[in-house]
Amino acid sequence: METIQSRNTGDEARKGEPSAKNGAVERRNRSRAGSAAWAGSAARNRARASLRTMRPRSWVRFRLCDWPVAGGRGNDVAVDSGAVLHVPMLDLRAQHARIAERVARAMERVVTTQRFLLGPEVEAFEAAAAEYLGARHAVGVSSGSDALVCALLALGVGPGDAVITAPFSFFASVESIVRVGARPVFVDIDPESFALDVEGVRAALGPRTRAVLVVHLYGRPARVDEIVALAAERGVPVIEDAAQAFGARLHGRAVGTFGALGCYSFQPTKPLGAFGDAGMVVTNDTELAERCRRARVPGAPAEHPPPPIGGHQPPGAPPGAPLSRKDPLLPER
Repeated sequence: METIQSRNTGDEARKGEPSAKNGAVERRNRSRAGSAAWAGSAARNRARASLRTMRPRSWVRFRLCDWPVAGGRGNDVAVDSGAVLHVPMLDLRAQHARIAERVARAMERVVTTQRFLLGPEVEAFEAAAAEYLGARHAVGVSSGSDALVCALLALGVGPGDAVITAPFSFFASVESIVRVGARPVFVDIDPESFALDVEGVRAALGPRTRAVLVVHLYGRPARVDEIVALAAERGVPVIEDAAQAFGARLHGRAVGTFGALGCYSFQPTKPLGAFGDAGMVVTNDTELAERCRRARVPGAPAEHPPPPIGGHQPPGAPPGAPLSRKDPLLPER
């Protein structure tokens, strides 16, 4: 808080407590206020930036609490009036309210048709996503993690192969490489984009490099065009992990469409979220798209076996149905 006062100070003064005790209370108050001051300015700026988007027509003065508010929860802040404002870490209700009727109709169709895996709702979204991203093919899967696995399998990556990627990412980027039996090779990040450093990739390319997995973090595109050109000189394909960057563009082109394959996550917290989990692989290569379709289904032909770890990979219609209903929200998201 900007100013923190002991709840007992006023009572003690009224009760005529000895001045020494009052002095100790005052010193404690000054110490607390001093310890809060160092974080006050930066913390207030961050919190105000968040509230500015929540309350566009009015301004709320508030104080951040450096210890839990009495009776509060983890993300509570104390308002000047003494009330407690709960700021949830994730709240998608406002977004859902705008398309609730459309989502309800889509879910009703799923229940009526009993097409709970794949089916027309998933196919409709695949077509819409491919058009939006400018890709020839879009293949829905059960998660962003499985999208990465399908992409690696489509390229034939397996035991003994090396895949270049960044150490700074969600763990699924590396986990997918391990799941297919390959070895991750870490290259440091570019401090400007937080993505793979181009010169680092150049130095890491070797005879066992089978793919480069580029990660776009926080909606910021990596220098993927340069990495694709560099890798092409060695005949190495690029996979884009665009889980956090659906809709982001570089030079007017959607990220995820520069490399041989692009992978997206539709987990609820992502830029475009499903009801549950879902993912997608996009590509302009018809053969790679067909390999991804076979890899996502258990019991695939022997020449394109499913991943050694994991289970069913087709996307479910209930999580996927709301995705195509969110088309009007994409420009804002």
